[in-house]
Amino acid sequence: MRQGNQNQKVKIFRYVTENTFDSYMWQILENKQKFISQIMTSKSPVRACEDVDDAALTYAEIKALATGNPYIKEKMDLDIQVSKLKLMKANHTSQIYRLETDIARNYPMQITSMKERIAGLNADWEVAKSLLQKEKDDFSITVSGKVYTDRKEAGTALIAACSGLKTVQVSGTVGEFHGFSLSAAYDSFNQCYNLTIKGKCSYTVEVGKDALGNIMRIQNTLTGIEKKLPEAKLKLETLQEQLLSAQEDVVVKHFCNTYG
Repeated sequence: MRQGNQNQKVKIFRYVTENTFDSYMWQILENKQKFISQIMTSKSPVRACEDVDDAALTYAEIKALATGNPYIKEKMDLDIQVSKLKLMKANHTSQIYRLETDIARNYPMQITSMKERIAGLNADWEVAKSLLQKEKDDFSITVSGKVYTDRKEAGTALIAACSGLKTVQVSGTVGEFHGFSLSAAYDSFNQCYNLTIKGKCSYTVEVGKDALGNIMRIQNTLTGIEKKLPEAKLKLETLQEQLLSAQEDVVVKHFCNTYG
């Protein structure tokens, strides 16, 4: 292709002469492409270096066309087909290994974790539901070891407690809200404080500059636990369906491996 060609679309023509040295030249290109492709792709392990990629097969096909002997051409065609079948087998085996790993480890771990989360959300919601009803008339929160019954004073104290953490750049406990621990940390990237409300599960909110707003965020976060339960249950159902689907797929693929 001529350098300096400014056309957005160009056509590349490859010319070979039958019964000439072109066959050997395409053999060299094929070998180079095999080596490069096995390093630059994850289709087959680099240690093995056995499979042939699509570009290498294209070179092999051109090499076959440049060979005059029909038997050599037939042999090259068979080599190409065998290489393609080997690549398909390697991909098939890789899919089986991935499914077996998902079935034996990944999905069970995720399902167990989601069940624990649902149990934690249920427990936290039972606590939050009763205290939020109580908080309408009898508010109290502990910040830096002191109990506050005024929302604005509590919010101001919370901001002050968080500000003291900026210098040490670590997470620290700043208070407690009816069994839920409150810890804060400074996010240097977003330049804000994040408050973690922890019961059986953890919930994170950003600490703002408005004192009353911060107390409202804590209460809204606890109120929002109820909405998280259906989402977690749906996620659990999805994981269980994915596990079942993977188990069915691996049986089919093993059958194809044996009898296909």
